[in-house]
Amino acid sequence: MALMGDKSFRLPASELGQFVKETRQRTLALVDDLADGELEVPLMEIVNPFRWELGHTAFFYEVFLLRVLDEIEPLMEGADDLYNSFTVEHDTRWGLALPSRGGTLDYMAQVLDLCLERLDRHEPSAQETYLYLLAVLHEDMHGEAFTYMRQTLEYSLPSLGEEDWAGQTTDTHGAGACPGDAEVPGGVFQLGATPDQPFVFDNEKWAHPVEVSPFRIARAPVTNGQFAEFVEDGGYLRPELWGYEGWVWRIRAAARHPLYWRRGSSGWLRRHFDRMVAIEEHAPVIHVTWYEAEAYCNWAGRRLPTEAEWDVAASGDPIRIGQLSTRALRAAWTSAHSRRVTVLSGAARWWATCGSGRLRRSTRFRVTYWIIHTRSTQHPGLDTARCSKAGPGRPDPVWPVTPTGTSSNPTATTCWRGSAPAIEEEAGFSTAGRRPADIS
Repeated sequence: MALMGDKSFRLPASELGQFVKETRQRTLALVDDLADGELEVPLMEIVNPFRWELGHTAFFYEVFLLRVLDEIEPLMEGADDLYNSFTVEHDTRWGLALPSRGGTLDYMAQVLDLCLERLDRHEPSAQETYLYLLAVLHEDMHGEAFTYMRQTLEYSLPSLGEEDWAGQTTDTHGAGACPGDAEVPGGVFQLGATPDQPFVFDNEKWAHPVEVSPFRIARAPVTNGQFAEFVEDGGYLRPELWGYEGWVWRIRAAARHPLYWRRGSSGWLRRHFDRMVAIEEHAPVIHVTWYEAEAYCNWAGRRLPTEAEWDVAASGDPIRIGQLSTRALRAAWTSAHSRRVTVLSGAARWWATCGSGRLRRSTRFRVTYWIIHTRSTQHPGLDTARCSKAGPGRPDPVWPVTPTGTSSNPTATTCWRGSAPAIEEEAGFSTAGRRPADIS
């Protein structure tokens, strides 16, 4: 606990307990409709066995809550040899003697009951609050994994909230063309999380000043319609648009269009779980790799934004013309702020229309609603300096408010990964405007 001496934010036991229960209900709802045979999946780099993934989420609670806080003995013999993702390598998970579906659910229920019982006994400390929130967010991320696993394996649409998912396959949510660029002022921007935020991930510690030059960035993420133009123009067959690594990937993958796209009699279709639907012209293109995003930008005469540029465009607060505040907005994509940096008015729309691993009604959960490809702020000119950024945090007093970032696997198509607005080639997925070398 000494390592968490910097924690000060506390939530009441009733609220934490509700978060835990809602998250578990959602997790189970994402797999309840699957037959036992569908839980057995082929060994693939981008998925895990369903039973392993379920047991692992419960194991996280056991280790970080029950063992750390209550010093209990392991609840299941051999659990560390089954579910510890730090020591159990990905490919070995298919050969483990995992509990049956019923045994896995029993273990999950046992851990859940103990975590809730301890909240009934006392109000949690700041350190306990942090660990509960960490476990909840960890499980929520695996809920996103269950969703993209179903997409990857061509399983049916999750039965949870089908009416919301169905709405994401149409252009009815205020969609339409959102052309043009937003001018974003330069200045010194604090990239990362600040200690006063209620919850932050370690990879966002701590905020540090980054000098960002003025740039222009597209007012909306790259759309299906725009990306279709790139495909139709032979973009996948033109090596001059691709970096060396990207072209090697394209040849090996035999890629001629986004992974889930197919040409129909009346235009392009995309696979939405187990069914084909017409691409939504004005919705963001998703399930594209970093390599594909970069090639599109080269074709369009634009480039990917750096991590810092995306953070500035998504959550920067211009305090006066040509000058940025050193702090990020806590609710940067809400309508109250959408006029202050022009890109936000477009970004807010794409938040509502993009395909995502979460249902829109879940206002209490902060996960990577969708992920954009960016360049590293420290090394923007290097082909290997890749980063993926989640959309800004939701306007909620608990969940992270800093757009979370991580290093990017350039071939990843999971996690509803798409292209941010691009920077104009003087500044693009979203595409941006100034060349990486111009960003200090």
